[in-house]
Amino acid sequence: MDLSLAAQLGVLALVDATSAGTLAIPIALLLAPLVRPRTLVIYLATVAGFYFVLGLALLAGGSALLPWLSGLAEQRTFVMVQLAVGVGLFAVSFLFTKERSAARRRRREADPDFRPGPVERMRSAVTAERAPAVAVAGLGVTAALIEAASMVPYLAAIGLLTSAGIATTERVTILAGYVLIMCLPAIVLGFLRFTARGLIDPVLQRISKWFERNGSEMLGWTLGIVGFLIARSAAAELGWFGQVVG
Repeated sequence: MDLSLAAQLGVLALVDATSAGTLAIPIALLLAPLVRPRTLVIYLATVAGFYFVLGLALLAGGSALLPWLSGLAEQRTFVMVQLAVGVGLFAVSFLFTKERSAARRRRREADPDFRPGPVERMRSAVTAERAPAVAVAGLGVTAALIEAASMVPYLAAIGLLTSAGIATTERVTILAGYVLIMCLPAIVLGFLRFTARGLIDPVLQRISKWFERNGSEMLGWTLGIVGFLIARSAAAELGWFGQVVG
């Protein structure tokens, strides 16, 4: 695997590591007074397993379509569409601002009929000391299912792996590493929570509150980063970088 591909996948994996399912929910679990290591392990193993199996399925489908996609990718029209998508995602990212997020939060708090979503309800059910393993795994699957379609970095990473000229075994190994990186921040915070709770709890509280305030803005950053990478790839394919340098 060349350094450029490794760098792109590393950036995408780190962005995925800050999603609600891989960081915000684990932090909420860790802040529960009675939560046990078993709960976090089951949750993260479920999320990691879900994305690994999903990635294998997408890689298998992408590999079958690769000859057709390769021919399509060589057409200038397709590359221009790719460029437009990248620029579009980058532009849309500016709509997800802290001010808009705060306004939506105020409207939600003012709504007497507001009900928490399924993930929030399930998270409350699994923070007890004796939370059933099935319930914890169910939370992981639900969170992953809800986020899967919107995890643009993950889908972009699968696209990069599919088009990379590497062996299938290497793709699978890289995918496993990618999923591990996605869960790594939550694993580190979990280790600190269960070994040095007095030191890490204030940090977890601050991160949790930061997520509440900046969740929408983080989505904007995610869209902006992925949009930039897609547009950059299209521009390179069109030879624009060479023209600028020249």
